[in-house]
Amino acid sequence: MDYLLGIDVGSTSMKALVYDLDGNVISQGSRPTESIANNPDHPNWQVYMPDHIWDGISSAIHDAVQGIGQQDRIVAAAVTGLGADAVPVDEKGIPVYPFINWICTRTTPQFEWWLKNVGLEKTFEITGWQPFIWSTVLRFMWLQENEPELAKRVHKWLIVEDFVNFKLTGKYSTDYTDASPTLLLDQRTLQWSDEMLKLAGLSKDLFPVPQRSGELIGGVTSEAAKKTGLAPGTPIYQGGHDYLVGALAAGAISPGMFLDVTGTWELVITPTREPKWTSEIRELGLTVEAHSAPGMYCIWGGGTAASMLEWYKDQLGTEAHRRAAAGDGNVWSNLMKEAAGSPPGQTGSSSCRISMAPPAPTSTRGRWARSWG
Repeated sequence: MDYLLGIDVGSTSMKALVYDLDGNVISQGSRPTESIANNPDHPNWQVYMPDHIWDGISSAIHDAVQGIGQQDRIVAAAVTGLGADAVPVDEKGIPVYPFINWICTRTTPQFEWWLKNVGLEKTFEITGWQPFIWSTVLRFMWLQENEPELAKRVHKWLIVEDFVNFKLTGKYSTDYTDASPTLLLDQRTLQWSDEMLKLAGLSKDLFPVPQRSGELIGGVTSEAAKKTGLAPGTPIYQGGHDYLVGALAAGAISPGMFLDVTGTWELVITPTREPKWTSEIRELGLTVEAHSAPGMYCIWGGGTAASMLEWYKDQLGTEAHRRAAAGDGNVWSNLMKEAAGSPPGQTGSSSCRISMAPPAPTSTRGRWARSWG
């Protein structure tokens, strides 16, 4: 039988799912995504290690592929993921520095420089995006300013999905949805913006040529086939940024539709045929970018969601962890029991009075909810 393979690199887990041609899940594999602080002098600096990403996703693919018969075929596969986080590779495709994680705070100086020297209006007018402290271009600038010798070795910058596609096919590629969060894509031409590249001090040659989601990238190499269990030559197609690929799968591709996507972030998305870069939309803190659906754009607003629960679990779930370690349920089930046993409203407990929290990725606006009523 013929099957399809979906590959997802998420901020908490890496997944691979085999589907039949009717969309039913046949088999799957998963590995955790591990963010680490690899510099003891900077505990708030967080990275993903490239080998961890490739080993995890290839193992997840291998597990999923083992769930089908030897005579069955994966006729097409595509990669989606968290986007924005990128890795620099040299001419041989070897990473020269880890992925700087989106929760990393190191790019604060570059963020402040960007606001002062590029500004909100120009950024939105060209890219459709609001600057975030984790905007990909700021990682590029950070490396040039802080690791100039490493920066000289960079041949290509690859978004995390692009990196997985490269490991699978040996081809450099990206799509419009993954190029958008870099703050370097001109949303009108859907090509790299010469003006933004010049402002950032970057060369266009450092980036793959953007293309539509759904375009063929290439076939699985023999080396990747051995690691993943996929047949050599299995066609890999361009996927894209997770929430926009998810919007396509959910059918949120027509004007007037709204989709709420809740995961590490919660986003409310509405498709549009004509991009709208108005000052009103910018002032509301919304983003306007290319959709994964051909010829479509989307407008969205959102903020962190599940990632805050992860922080609460790790920082405040002491009792839940203790009980789980003693064999009483798991951490999440224990937290749910605690929540169920607490009356509605603020109870005045010490956990509700905590005033210090770890720095969170922020945008330049905090009024997204208002724009959606």
